[in-house]
Amino acid sequence: MNQIKKLAGQTVIYGLSTMLGRFLNYLLIIIHTPALKPFLYGKLTFFYSNTAIFLALLTLGMETGFFRFASKKTEEYNKVLGTSLFTIISTSTIFIISSFLLRNQWQSYFEVDNYRLVIYFVLILSFDVLSAIPFAKLRIDERPIKFMFIKLTGIGINILINLFYLVLCRMLYEAGSSSFFANIYNPKLALDYVLIANLIGSGITLLILLPEILKVKPQLDFDLLKRLLKYSFPILLIGLAGQLNDQIDKILIPKLINHPNPM
Repeated sequence: MNQIKKLAGQTVIYGLSTMLGRFLNYLLIIIHTPALKPFLYGKLTFFYSNTAIFLALLTLGMETGFFRFASKKTEEYNKVLGTSLFTIISTSTIFIISSFLLRNQWQSYFEVDNYRLVIYFVLILSFDVLSAIPFAKLRIDERPIKFMFIKLTGIGINILINLFYLVLCRMLYEAGSSSFFANIYNPKLALDYVLIANLIGSGITLLILLPEILKVKPQLDFDLLKRLLKYSFPILLIGLAGQLNDQIDKILIPKLINHPNPM
């Protein structure tokens, strides 16, 4: 009975953190809608749709595989944790390096003149991928309060930076104020502000998770990795298919419609 109560309590906390997170993210729509021109809002949607798909791809379904092989805290727990983390770090590193080498192709794909927007995209995605296993570790270690705190902290910081740039600074700028806050706002950089806010939020989330990462000794056990990937691969396909189903229209429409690019 105590185990059931414990499980129920943790489930409530994880569910609450998810619901609060989604509600807080909904507030970003209210902030972004008046601040971004239609083209920029569409570009932001395009960025985030790609982020969702690549996040499912780069995590390799490893979170579920980690739960499967580490949930009983057997002698292999540290080995599973180390191998999972090593794999995620490797995929993120390869992604960052390949994105730099293919920067011209990324710019062409996102239809942006400045590579900085692609850098934001790559770093946000990499930070979120690197956070996946540490968050899974918190769940395995039964620390739901810390899990919720870190999740909501990252989202909260993201929202606060959005409020600062797109509400406070923008309103002062549009009111013709000569204050410092009005002068740092540039309407041409509205999309930058949104992505920078997300980048800082994801970066601080990873920073808070860093002690959990440093406790782990990354290692590579090929036999264990094969078992992890064999189990996780169907999860990867299902997750990727789900994200494609949700996001593919937002990705294809800009490519199918001829439109001027003001960026």
